[in-house]
Amino acid sequence: MRRSGMFQRIWANRTRGVTAILATLVGIHVLLLLLALVQRDLADLAYRLGGLVPQHVLTRPWTLATMALLHDRRDLFHLLFNVLALFSLGPWVERALGLRRFLVLFAICSLAGSVLFIGAQVVQGTPGVMAIGASGAVIGILTAFALMFPRAELRLFGLAPLQASNLIWLILGLDFIMWVFGARIAVSVHVGGMIGAFAYLRRPWRPEYVRDARRRLALLWSRLR
Repeated sequence: MRRSGMFQRIWANRTRGVTAILATLVGIHVLLLLLALVQRDLADLAYRLGGLVPQHVLTRPWTLATMALLHDRRDLFHLLFNVLALFSLGPWVERALGLRRFLVLFAICSLAGSVLFIGAQVVQGTPGVMAIGASGAVIGILTAFALMFPRAELRLFGLAPLQASNLIWLILGLDFIMWVFGARIAVSVHVGGMIGAFAYLRRPWRPEYVRDARRRLALLWSRLR
């Protein structure tokens, strides 16, 4: 049986880092699904010990990282979105950065999402809410793609072409809509992942970046006056 041309192109685009991450995420999800069929209490315990709950983070610091390995058992789309998004654009980012830097970027985006989630929940007075999923890291990878290939043309869901530089605004817009309608999505995790990607790639603390930012602000101010 021959593979379709589209499947061949998608499969040929895979990279080691992306494949390893996706295999880990899917493998853990399948194992927990099977465990829930045999011993539901153990599966629930795995989520309680691995999910990120701000009020427990001091006694369970590992959850800053392990939350990215868990996905909602009752919502296949939760895992599916991360898999498709990472598999679609992740390889381009990995090839540009190299395997080591790509994995570092993924980890930084994941941790940045966790940290911002903790801060947001503490401010809102809901430190007992749990967050799971690799969305923060995946959104960070998408943000990295937009920063590295701003002129790339994307076609999302067969719609009109979208310039990669606008992908960040699309993500923020969708997050805002979901937040307004009260969707069960940790928007702060997504924003944290975006900030992590920006910080890692742009390093805004560099003197050159600060000087350039000041120059642009001065130029903008002169135009507004």
